[in-house]
Amino acid sequence: MLKKLLIAALLLLPTSAFAQNPTCPTRPVGDSTNACASTAFVTRALSLYSLLVGTTPITGGTNGYALYDNNGVLGEQPFPTSSGNWVQPNTAAAFNTLISAALSGGVADLTLVPGTYTYAKTTTGADGAPVAVLVHNPAINFTINGNGSTIQLSGADVGDYANIIQLEGASPGTTFTLKNLTLKWQSPPFAQAQMTAKTACVANANGSATFAMQTGFTPAWASVKRIDQFNNTTGLFAANTYTSQTVGLPLTNIGGGNYTVAFNGAGPCASLASMATSGFYTLQVQQFGFEDLHVFNGYNVILDNVRFVNAAGQAVLWRNRGACRQGRIRRSR
Repeated sequence: MLKKLLIAALLLLPTSAFAQNPTCPTRPVGDSTNACASTAFVTRALSLYSLLVGTTPITGGTNGYALYDNNGVLGEQPFPTSSGNWVQPNTAAAFNTLISAALSGGVADLTLVPGTYTYAKTTTGADGAPVAVLVHNPAINFTINGNGSTIQLSGADVGDYANIIQLEGASPGTTFTLKNLTLKWQSPPFAQAQMTAKTACVANANGSATFAMQTGFTPAWASVKRIDQFNNTTGLFAANTYTSQTVGLPLTNIGGGNYTVAFNGAGPCASLASMATSGFYTLQVQQFGFEDLHVFNGYNVILDNVRFVNAAGQAVLWRNRGACRQGRIRRSR
C-alpha cells in the first residue's frame, strides 16, 4: 500500500509543477481572448502603443495607443501605418482621428472590428452640414470596410440628426469605397401608425387627425413633413397624402401611444380630406441634408455590399460645387 501511495504522489508532482509554470504562446497584436499572455506579447503591446489616461500618454509607444474598456478588455486603436488595419473606434471622434491619420499617412484602407457602432454628430463638413464620420480631402484611393458592422446615428430628435458618413473634397480621379456595412438611424426618422379619428377642416383651418402608433415607434420630433398611406397586410406603399419641405404639420404626443397632427391651410386640409379613418400611415420628419452617405465634391464612389436601412433625408446624396467635376457611384453587389 505504501508503495502505491508513493507512486501516486510522484505522478502528481509533474502535473502540479507544470500548472504553476504554464507556457503561453505569443498571440497576435490586439488579441483580446481569454488565452494566457506570454511575456513577449505584453512587452510588445507596451512597446507599440502609448497608453492614455485622458489625453496624457503614460508609457512609451511611438505610433498609436491602446485603450481598455470598463471590463478591462483591450480595444486596439493604432494610428494606421499600413494597409489592412483593424480598428474599433467607440466614438465618431475616434474614428475621424483614425481616418485622418490614415489619409495623411497614405494608408489605403481601414477595417472595422465587427460590431454595432453608435455615433453622434461630431463635426461639421465643408458645406456646413453636421457629420458623424468625416472623410475629408482624400488624395488617395481609400476604403472603409465595415466587415459586417453596423453604424447607427444616435438621437431621436431633429436636433440630433447628421450625415452618418460624409465624403468631401476628394482629389481628381480618386475612388472612395464603402463595403460590408449597414447604415441606419438608431431612432427611425419615421413612425408607423393607424389613424383612429379625424376632425375635418373648417374654412381651411383647425383640422386634425389622431394616430395610434404601432409598437416600437415613439417619435420625438415636433412636426411631420410627409405622410404616406401603406397596406398594413402587405407592408407596401399605397399613396402619398402629404409632402412639404417647408411646412411641417404640428405633431403632439397626447399620451398612451397616441399623437395628433394639426392641419391648417388649403393644401394640408385637402390632404386631410383624402385620408381614411382606420387607414395605416407612415409619418415622416423627412429632412433632406441628413443622409446615410453624403458626398460633397467627390469623384468615384463604390458601394460594395452596403445596406441603407433608413434616413431622415436620402440614403445617398451627391453634391458637387465650384468647377465642373465628374463623379460616379458604382454598386458592385
